[in-house]
Amino acid sequence: KTQGWLEKNSDTLKEEASEALGQSKDPFIATLLPKVVSTDSTGGPPKKKPSVAKHFQKQLSELMAELTNTTTNFVRCIKPNMPATPKIIDNGHVGLQLESAGVVQTVALKRQGYPIRRTIPQFVQAFLCL
Repeated sequence: KTQGWLEKNSDTLKEEASEALGQSKDPFIATLLPKVVSTDSTGGPPKKKPSVAKHFQKQLSELMAELTNTTTNFVRCIKPNMPATPKIIDNGHVGLQLESAGVVQTVALKRQGYPIRRTIPQFVQAFLCL
């Protein structure tokens, strides 16, 4: 449940924990928390430290932005045999997986004379004279 999560996590991170993470020798751990400047850039009073929830929201927004700008690729894995034992290939089992994944149909189409996919500009250039 997420109801009330923001209210429960409105506390700020302990200064000691923040410093410990910032001084880590692991580069990834050291970048988990931004360096918090204790005074305002105008020389005014110290800025309020971000709460754990605000920090989480910022990280989640950054992650969502990165995922939005990412292209998803799927890799289909073929299991060589049901018990997953090494060095044994069950041809029938592999064939069923290839057929259900559409690989057999794709190979059949390629054999029928459709070996390549053309982009629209390539298609227009090749067949414009018709």
